[in-house]
Amino acid sequence: MKTTTTRFITGVALAAVCLLTGLGECRAAYTFRYYKFAVTANQGSNFNQIGEFHCYSNGVWIAAPAGSATQGIWSDANDNNCNGTKLGGFSATYSLTYDFGAPTTLDAYNWATGDDSASGIDRSPKNWTVQGSDDGSIWVPLDTQTDYYNINLNDTWAAADSNPAHFNAFTTSDSSGAQYAFSFVPPFPGLDHFDITGITSPLTAGTLVSLTITAKDSSDVTLTTYTGAGNTVTFGGAFSGTSGEFTAGVLNVDKAPTVAGSGMTLVVAGGGKVGISSTFTVNPGDASKLGFGQQPTTTAPGVSISPAVTVLIQDADGNTVTGDSSTDVTISGTTFSNSTLTVKAVSGVATFSNLKPMTEGNGITLVATSSPVLASATSSTFAVNLLYNPPPNGNDWYMTSDATWTSTSGSTYPNGNLDIPAWFGIGAHQTSVSVTLTQTGGTIRNNVNSYSKLMFGYASANVDASYVMSGSARFKGKDVYFNDNNSGSSTWSLTGNAAVSLTGNMGMGGGNTGRLLLSGAATFSAASINNFGADSYISFTNGTPATLTVTGAHDFTAWVNAGYIRVDGAMVTMSSFAESGNTLSLHIQPIVNNDMGATNIGERIATLHGDLSVMGSSTVSVFFCYGTTDAGTGSWENVVSVGDMMGVGTFSNTVRNLYSGTTYYYRALATNEYGLGWAPASTNFATLRASGMMILIE
Repeated sequence: MKTTTTRFITGVALAAVCLLTGLGECRAAYTFRYYKFAVTANQGSNFNQIGEFHCYSNGVWIAAPAGSATQGIWSDANDNNCNGTKLGGFSATYSLTYDFGAPTTLDAYNWATGDDSASGIDRSPKNWTVQGSDDGSIWVPLDTQTDYYNINLNDTWAAADSNPAHFNAFTTSDSSGAQYAFSFVPPFPGLDHFDITGITSPLTAGTLVSLTITAKDSSDVTLTTYTGAGNTVTFGGAFSGTSGEFTAGVLNVDKAPTVAGSGMTLVVAGGGKVGISSTFTVNPGDASKLGFGQQPTTTAPGVSISPAVTVLIQDADGNTVTGDSSTDVTISGTTFSNSTLTVKAVSGVATFSNLKPMTEGNGITLVATSSPVLASATSSTFAVNLLYNPPPNGNDWYMTSDATWTSTSGSTYPNGNLDIPAWFGIGAHQTSVSVTLTQTGGTIRNNVNSYSKLMFGYASANVDASYVMSGSARFKGKDVYFNDNNSGSSTWSLTGNAAVSLTGNMGMGGGNTGRLLLSGAATFSAASINNFGADSYISFTNGTPATLTVTGAHDFTAWVNAGYIRVDGAMVTMSSFAESGNTLSLHIQPIVNNDMGATNIGERIATLHGDLSVMGSSTVSVFFCYGTTDAGTGSWENVVSVGDMMGVGTFSNTVRNLYSGTTYYYRALATNEYGLGWAPASTNFATLRASGMMILIE
């Protein structure tokens, strides 16, 4: 596919031809009189340096324009010899400008570092642009690169990855030692595709195949000029790796497929082009190792792991050997009860349907071995957790490791409910650890006895205790105490439709940190809340209907004035809340600004930007008001709707039909169900004066 774009800049025609390769990569040739290489950041040094800069036309190096040597460091030869002229200075930004004297077409460029040791590599460019101009005043960006990876001594002439749009690196040497250069690799002139021969289906993974790869032009003629240094291909599909160099357009190479399956292909890519073989089948190689298929998941002591753990019989490349139904696989790694630990593989898969680990803990792994002996395998870590099998009624329970409770956990407990009648401690009797209880459903009850009590970090030192509730999780309790004799922090977080109901009192940390975080449609109810610590607070998230209800005596105003209630971490006033009886919920107007100003300013066009930082409700409508006078929060000449936003973030809109050479003012506006939110101040910009420039795209 070929597209041609013609630009008219100050009356001079500029033709750019873009070749779209099989990899979706766009290569462009540009025609300008002036070219500029502008570096905006280097690899980290306070000193900059570059040894050479080259440009190419149709893959051929162009000699330096006359009189340009003093303007920069254009090489006098395409040899990467950087021990002569080079540019350096104490600045991370600089530019090199070249005047060819007449419009000149270029399609690639490269640059090389100076001839210093590796310690000077960080002086090299990291962010840069290449620009073109017809008059030396109006510049057109041609290529922009940011965050180019750090250079090192091991770079060789090989693609940094499989995308040919990225830079390649190569190393050369001269009397000064190693040099480092970086360049775009344009499509090889005349290269159209690759032919692939030598594949006879079926193949076997890991077994070498003699392949012939031929570079062809659009007439399917072998491209003999595709030869020598740099002319290689990368293998994909059922194969992987890179090749050696082509000789007169032909590459003969022995490669082994690594991926088994039917309908497979070999894909080769090089010089901006690809070749794809016809489909074939790759059978697995000989069995050589084991690998876990279905990894173990969290369970309770004595409860079968579900889904059932599976172990795969694999070849050296990790393909399942589906023809193996004779290997015996054995599981070990922890203690088990009434479990079948050795099973025979069926079609390459050994399934363990009743693994019942008994030892509680986190970070447990399983080990698979076999007969006949293959390389063993170790599973990912999992937990055996008491929350799936809680203690008998009447016993205290102190949670000492992370745990999860869902509505389907523990089949012996009806409806996914969990009863902890006595003391319930999250992170109790511990030192310098973090313990989290995650509840995504079901109901945990801790309110059936007079001494029922939920305690965060009980009798501990420097323990961070967290209780995270989401979905339809429910907690029904009596009394709750944050950081009882604990120097760490405690956090109770409710999202989604999670709900908490306390019949007693919640102490918010005393002299330590206790935090209650409410978001989504979460609800929290308690008879009383008191004993706030110096860094304890209740936090509401903007734009959510979360509510807090205190059924006993309360004084919400005192809480807010003391800094105990926050919105997204910031202090709020009581005017931000709606208090109905004993229920406190957040009612707040949106907050917006236009500090980013306008961009893409032309003669009759500009893009306006705004930032919504506070929602105040689930949906916010945003607008831009603009005109030739600043109307403040009054009536503007023009109002444009950007649309509805479901979350905080930036927004923008391009306005058109402006007057050229005119100063405009604009102000962002946001509305929700509770009112209007204007940006604190208006922003102004000036459109460009008419220049007679016309842009035509074909």
